[in-house]
Amino acid sequence: MRYEPGETDGHVLQGGLITADAAGMPRSIALMTTGAIRYTKGGITDAGGMNPAAVSYPTWRRHRRTEYDTGNGNLQPCDRTPCSGERAAGTILHNGLYAELFGGLLMWVGNGVESAFGDGALAAVSRGDLAEVAAVVASNPAPHSGRVYDLVGTPITAGQVAEELGVAHHAISLGEDRRRLLEETPGLLPFQPPMLASIATGIRHGFLDGTAPDLTDLLGRAARDPLATAVAAASATRPEAGV
Repeated sequence: MRYEPGETDGHVLQGGLITADAAGMPRSIALMTTGAIRYTKGGITDAGGMNPAAVSYPTWRRHRRTEYDTGNGNLQPCDRTPCSGERAAGTILHNGLYAELFGGLLMWVGNGVESAFGDGALAAVSRGDLAEVAAVVASNPAPHSGRVYDLVGTPITAGQVAEELGVAHHAISLGEDRRRLLEETPGLLPFQPPMLASIATGIRHGFLDGTAPDLTDLLGRAARDPLATAVAAASATRPEAGV
């Protein structure tokens, strides 16, 4: 089976993971070693006739329905119609939010940056580490069957990123953040303003700062520095960076 971009509802293969190219975040998606996994707005529809043991299913935290279906064996390999009764065993990878996204969401204003993150911390993780872990699991899925991993890194704050950049961080309210997203940010897809507001809320109020050893255990090494990754992403959006 071949990978068909048209079947992934706007997702692209990037760094070993199929990611939401518009939002820069993972969705309820699948990484494969062979064959193809089709993804639609309704969820993963079939496993392209491949060996169910040869695939892992990374999911973003909010896509609990896909996680529920996977854990309950509701994902069936369908290389024929009707589908067989065979059930796929899955491995759930809870992807933490990208360090690249965290840095990229800081808004440059004058000689400083603004965000609605306040003093809240995010247990950020680099895209590269997430892709590597997914490949590790997919290349040898048997030991991970039925496991749930939390792929999060070291907590970082917007203030730390600003300090590394040598500028000040100015916090704005969540209400102002929502207003800007709705009124002053053209080109966003309909789901993006509430998604981005939700991210800011989660970070500001400490819902996304929890840590776990799963990332480094699966990597077999120290994770990439999320602070340095976020700083690089923020630096790339600095106004003079594009001049």
